[in-house]
Amino acid sequence: MAAENVFKTLNKTLKASFQALPSVLKQSLNNLQFTSFKTSSFQKDLKNVKAVIIGCGAVGSRLAQTLASLGVEHFLLLDFDLLELENLKTGLFSKDFLGFEKTFVLQQLLSNYNAKLEVLNMLLNYDNHKQFLKALNNSARQGFKLWLFDCVDNVQTKLLVNNLALKHGFNLVHGAANNAVAQAMIITRNACLSCVYEKYLQVQSQTQGLQGFNAKLNAKKGAKLSVKKQLKALQQRLTNAWVSRTRANALTASITASLQSMLFLHALKSGLQPFMKQDLEQTNEQNILGKLFRFNVETLRFETLSFNDCDCKNVSLKPGTFLINICKARSGLKLLTRKPVTINIEQLQKYFKVLEKTSYIAVLDVNGVEVIVFKHGELLFKHFYDIEFATIVAEAILQVAAES
Repeated sequence: MAAENVFKTLNKTLKASFQALPSVLKQSLNNLQFTSFKTSSFQKDLKNVKAVIIGCGAVGSRLAQTLASLGVEHFLLLDFDLLELENLKTGLFSKDFLGFEKTFVLQQLLSNYNAKLEVLNMLLNYDNHKQFLKALNNSARQGFKLWLFDCVDNVQTKLLVNNLALKHGFNLVHGAANNAVAQAMIITRNACLSCVYEKYLQVQSQTQGLQGFNAKLNAKKGAKLSVKKQLKALQQRLTNAWVSRTRANALTASITASLQSMLFLHALKSGLQPFMKQDLEQTNEQNILGKLFRFNVETLRFETLSFNDCDCKNVSLKPGTFLINICKARSGLKLLTRKPVTINIEQLQKYFKVLEKTSYIAVLDVNGVEVIVFKHGELLFKHFYDIEFATIVAEAILQVAAES
């Protein structure tokens, strides 16, 4: 869809749903007139901000352009991915940039603005988060007011960014989008992303076709199921995980970026500090902290969910089961178990479609994704970069074929 058609549709959708906006956002729209952005004091505030865009895909690229058009001049762009054919469906990118790093593509999109850019081409995870922190601390020492924007499309990275923000006191605006829903939220110690996922998203997952997403192959600890039942449970788990790989379309990506921009502008103009006690204790309906704003493009309805009852002061960063990196030849995701493990190659045939195998290696077809499994516990997902699905497949392989 052409970009101009996307924005026409977005404009029509937002107009049709304006009356359904939560009062706090409606008030923000009324108060944050574009003329107020031109005042010298507010422009100075914007110029002191460094926007850290974590994820430069459909949501992140739109958000960066929106912020640049409003007056934000300094950006730190972080992404590891390359622009692929499916990214063109969001209506923002040109096919001329296929195969280029998304950070490079976004740099070109921002070339018409007076933007000063810093780029980190990396897969943000537990093992390299200190490199990310170093870049943030360098910016802070330069006098910038840091605002982090979560625009990634996998839960693992979102939770890592969430925990980094809580641990180090960084301002963070969460955003997420799929085919039907756009959502955004300012993270605080009383309302963080872990709370949202635990108290809302996991409960609602049963109505979204994601039951079994975190299912275990064994019904009870120590229980042994037949291979047939294990295979059925495994297939159900992988099917649900694959279905859950919903991506933002042009409309939900635009709305998510708009919601994130609106929350950021409201907080900046109101002088809100997400980690200041007095701001967290505000209970009036105009306080945007502690609220998750969600918009459904199919029903044209907004909902506001409040999360002010969690205590996320003692956040710890924990390594996952796998070391996750990009293969040096950029041929896909590479996962390696942190603890020594041996994979029973023969056992894999009972549960997966095996294309080729030797005594040391097996090539699997999992939902059309080619997965190369090595006996020593390394997995390569060929030309595939979905961290969440890859992790689920890797965990499933360990469950059915790892030898102690």
